[in-house]
Amino acid sequence: METVLQTVGDGSLSDEQLGAITRKVHEIYRRLRDGAITVGFVLTGLQKVIDGPLPPPPPFVPKPYSPPTYEFERPNRKERRRSLAPYKTRLPHSLQRLDFPQRCREHLMAEMWEAENIPHRGIDYGAVPVNAILDQHKDVSERDVEVIASTLQWLATNCGNAFLLKYVESAGLGPQIRR
Repeated sequence: METVLQTVGDGSLSDEQLGAITRKVHEIYRRLRDGAITVGFVLTGLQKVIDGPLPPPPPFVPKPYSPPTYEFERPNRKERRRSLAPYKTRLPHSLQRLDFPQRCREHLMAEMWEAENIPHRGIDYGAVPVNAILDQHKDVSERDVEVIASTLQWLATNCGNAFLLKYVESAGLGPQIRR
């Protein structure tokens, strides 16, 4: 079938385009007749079409600099053995939650905490966060390390994250942290 162009106004419409518009007008008429839409609604919509397109959106305003997203790669097994807060060092309930088959933010938090506590000689003389929290000069028990690791894992849960956001906002420590 050959498309014939008909001149309408200062533009041109094909038979298919004209047919599509006609079908839409018939559909509007049918819905008016059935009472699905009101005359006022149709007239308002048609007036918007007659008035033309909406004004252009405001110009794009770039956001302030935000650092690139952090890509976490779990260290290899040999490096993970050196960690002072291993993945499986948790309180019993937190350890049980890590056994769930689906991976979630808690798993990522546990893996990141394990990786963060691998001592490196060139960075802070081998000191890691667990040393800073537990004061390495005192006698540190395994239970203390379990409590810290479990607390950080809890902060990755929905409940813990809500608590952390509420604390940051109420303390006025900075902009709201995004989930």
